[in-house]
Amino acid sequence: MKKHIFVIVAMLVAAIVASRYLPWWGAILLILATLGMMVAYVKWSLKRWWRNTTGQGMDMVARPLVGAAVTLHDVRVVTPPPDVLEHEREMYEPDDDDDDDEDADEDDAVDLERLRPAYYVAVDMTITPAADLPPLPDLYEDDPPENTWSPSNFRLVPHDAGLSTGMLDAMGFGSTPQAIAFKSEQLDANGEPITPPPGATAQAADATLATNAESDDATDIAEDEIKGPARVRVIFGIRSDFPQRTKLRYWVEDLCELKLPHAS
Repeated sequence: MKKHIFVIVAMLVAAIVASRYLPWWGAILLILATLGMMVAYVKWSLKRWWRNTTGQGMDMVARPLVGAAVTLHDVRVVTPPPDVLEHEREMYEPDDDDDDDEDADEDDAVDLERLRPAYYVAVDMTITPAADLPPLPDLYEDDPPENTWSPSNFRLVPHDAGLSTGMLDAMGFGSTPQAIAFKSEQLDANGEPITPPPGATAQAADATLATNAESDDATDIAEDEIKGPARVRVIFGIRSDFPQRTKLRYWVEDLCELKLPHAS
C-alpha cells in the first residue's frame, strides 16, 4: 500500500513541478495526462490485488489435486436419474413467484434454456493425488487444512480454455463455458457403487459420496469429501453447443483431456 501511495504522490509532484516550466496550455495537458495515468494505475493495482487475493484462495482449494493422476475408465452418454432431472429443473426453470416483469422473465427463460444440458455424460475415473503437494502459504502453517477433494467441484471445459484464477470462472459463473457436475458417487475397484454398510457411523457415511438430492442447496452436491486416491463416477450436464474435445478441471487445476461421445 505504501508503495502505491508513493507512486501516486510522485506522479503528482512531478506534474506540478514540470508544469511550472510549460505554457498554460501545456501545463493543463500535462495535468490531465497525469490524472489519466493515475486512474489507470489505480485500476491496474486494484485488479492485480483482486486477482492475487482470489487466486490464492482458488489455489488453496485446488491444492489437494495439484499434479494428480487421472485414469479414465469409461466416458458414456447416460440417461439422467430422477434426482438429476429434479436438480436440473431447480437450476434452469425460471422462478414464477414474481410476475411483475414478464419481459424480464422471458429473457431469463431464454438464457436459462440456452444453458440447460442437452444430454448427460458419466465419467468413470480414478483420481490419484500427487505424493508431494505445493508448500502451504505462511497463513496456513499453524492450522493446515485437510488434503481432501470433492468430486462435485469437477468441471469440464473446452480443451483450449485458458486457466483463470478469477473467482467467477472457478465457481462456474464466469465467461468460460463449463459443464458442471450434477451427481457423483464413489466406486469400488470393480466399478460398483459403494454404499454405507448397515449401522455405519455418520463419519463413515460422509466418506461415501452423497447425491445432490440429499443437499439442502439445489446448486450444491452434498458433502462428498475424499482423502487420498479414489474411483468415482461423475455425471456432467452437457450443453448442445459444448465441444466434444474437453478437459477435466478442478477449481483452477487442469487435470486431463477427454473426448465426449456424441449424444445418442
